[in-house]
Amino acid sequence: MSVIAVTEEGKILMIEDEQPSRGTVTTVPGGRVDEGETPHEAMVRELLEETGYASDDWELLWARQPVMKLDWAVYSFLARGCRKVSDIKLDAGERITLKELTFDEFVAEAKKLEFHEIGIALYLLRALAEPGKIDEVKKLFLGAPPSHKATAGK
Repeated sequence: MSVIAVTEEGKILMIEDEQPSRGTVTTVPGGRVDEGETPHEAMVRELLEETGYASDDWELLWARQPVMKLDWAVYSFLARGCRKVSDIKLDAGERITLKELTFDEFVAEAKKLEFHEIGIALYLLRALAEPGKIDEVKKLFLGAPPSHKATAGK
């Protein structure tokens, strides 16, 4: 389970995550569903624990069943308008370094072999390969750009 978390300023949150059982990976916030939680509830909790950010604007991007013979689903969410509401609360032995990236910086990081979230990387790489698609993804993540119309008398 993972979330592409976009701040109110339009930055995408990325983490360098070090766990006791493996080395450091570059990824997005994510984790597992605890007993009694829905995937959305778990992702809200994980985002808060790993980043200290919260959002009121959530969207399920996809749910995949990567292995057909196991009851195992992988959910990827988009959270827009994320705002800092608390300190990071990590599990024992966990180390996280939080980064805020522009959309273009995020896409560049996702292209690297070190990026751990393969589903998101594949989604972005496919968007890059199709003319105009990456602009649609950027609009989905960041929202429509503000209008630059002049307002008379203001």
